Amino acid sequence: MKTTGRCPKCKGDAIKRIPGENQSKIGVPTGMVSWAPVTRYVCTQCGFLEQYVEGDAALRKIAKA
Repeated sequence: MKTTGRCPKCKGDAIKRIPGENQSKIGVPTGMVSWAPVTRYVCTQCGFLEQYVEGDAALRKIAKA
């Protein structure tokens, strides 16, 4: 869904991107009180959901944890 803009389950194209920065403590823990944000892609037709850690800095932070 992230790259195609289509739902792999229902083939719909009503995809909503929910940035990880806007979600409090929903992500991958990288320390006692730190998190790497997870961006969600939701199909608003069937409810299918994909999650991604986006950005090189966040991925490096996870790799170091």
